[in-house]
Amino acid sequence: MQMLVKRMAEGKRLVGNSAYLFLDWMTTTVFSLIFWLFMAKTLDSGAYGVVATAISMMILLSGLALLGLQTTLSKMVSEYDRIRKPKRTHGIVRLSLKVAATTSMAIAAVLVFFAGTFAPILNLPVGTIALVAAGVVLFAMLGLTTAVLYGLQSMKRVLISNFAGNVSKLVVAVALVLAGFEYFGPLAGLLSSVLVVVCMRGDTLMMAFRKDSVAPNGKEVFTYSLSAFAASIAMLGFSNTPNIVLNSVAGSVATGLFAVGITLTSPLISIPGVLTAALFPIASGLSAEKGGRARQTELLNIVIRYAAFITMPAIALLLVLSETVILFFASPAYLPAARLLPFISIAVFLLGIGGMINTTIYAMRRPVASRNITILALVAFLLLAVPLTMRFAEFGMAWSYLGATLVFFVANAVYVKRRLGVNLDLWALFKIAIATSIFAATLLAVNYVTAGAAWQAAGAAVASVVYALALIPLRFYRKEDLRVLEYLSNKATVGRGLFAAARRVLGRYVRDT
Repeated sequence: MQMLVKRMAEGKRLVGNSAYLFLDWMTTTVFSLIFWLFMAKTLDSGAYGVVATAISMMILLSGLALLGLQTTLSKMVSEYDRIRKPKRTHGIVRLSLKVAATTSMAIAAVLVFFAGTFAPILNLPVGTIALVAAGVVLFAMLGLTTAVLYGLQSMKRVLISNFAGNVSKLVVAVALVLAGFEYFGPLAGLLSSVLVVVCMRGDTLMMAFRKDSVAPNGKEVFTYSLSAFAASIAMLGFSNTPNIVLNSVAGSVATGLFAVGITLTSPLISIPGVLTAALFPIASGLSAEKGGRARQTELLNIVIRYAAFITMPAIALLLVLSETVILFFASPAYLPAARLLPFISIAVFLLGIGGMINTTIYAMRRPVASRNITILALVAFLLLAVPLTMRFAEFGMAWSYLGATLVFFVANAVYVKRRLGVNLDLWALFKIAIATSIFAATLLAVNYVTAGAAWQAAGAAVASVVYALALIPLRFYRKEDLRVLEYLSNKATVGRGLFAAARRVLGRYVRDT
């Protein structure tokens, strides 16, 4: 009975974490869209370029300054919170703050001291370098506060503080730009937003000054952090190398087509990303408990099922309506990118699911394995990319991207199976694939008979219902799905009746396992 109560509590926590993080992603995306659209409408291309370059530098350099500590901090805080050892939490926060403050301030000092040298190289105004320096320190502190809140599973605070920061960014940026401050306006707005968020979460950093803190094992901390740091660098290379290689080998036209394909498919990874972030602190905490492996396996399979359940029909929708989507976001010149979307969208899906498994490997106290698998995927990509791109241009790059993500997914799946004894429920993915093919067929039939955006939207709604119903005879749904729908029907402010109705319908057919 006690085990059942624990399982239900963890399930609710996973759903709650996911809901808050998804809302955070949505609100941040909307505010960012408004922010950048306003800048594009009011700033000239030179000022816009200064803002984009400065922000990229802040994010990149602050990430380097953290040395992977944000991932380690989140994991260890989760474990200490699970076994109720707050003194150890205070200790790991103290160590992380010392390192992050030292490295970020050192980078900031170098930027300020050599501002006159860096400015012409980066084609930035000298004053902007000082803003970048301040941003490096603030973003590093932001990373630490986020990590602590993730570890404590305070996702609601993440949402509220980020919302306040986004409001501050938009208000300050708009006011200063309208007052004639050009590029200084959006940069000041961004820095003000980070400062607001860090202040709202200030108690997380104040843990470092508690006298009752217990120092962590430094060797263990840096094994975790440097592994996470190396993995993040590898993933950064994996994300940014394609355009560089393609532009060098095949030219700007091929690069533009591939870039459009990546842009259109990038939202597909948001659902796996949110679920991964929601699972990570729970899986990390279970590592501190005897017998936690079985529950980690169960939760990993749950998030993979839900990620695939949402993402696979979204891929089908994108592929069926690919030309319509491209014309909505770009010009007819980019229509050839539609032929790349099948390869890129599947690659993005494999990257998202593989990332879920890889992050769980890290949570299961295997940081070196997590790092090595990520580096393996990068090496596979580099070995494939140059020869295939030279021969097949943008198609070669798409195939290389797909091949590398397949290596990433398979390597993670094989590792958890052979080394950790985790049995992935790949049968569930097969069932979703069957239902997704029915979804695509329904959508194609509607589009064949009718035309126009309104009919396409109606067709997508009908196909979605058919997709959900097709999974019933495939015996896909489980009692845990009923519990999720019950939780959502009780907590949701929008669509509560829909969740309740879905639970009643599925309750007649759901299997007992």
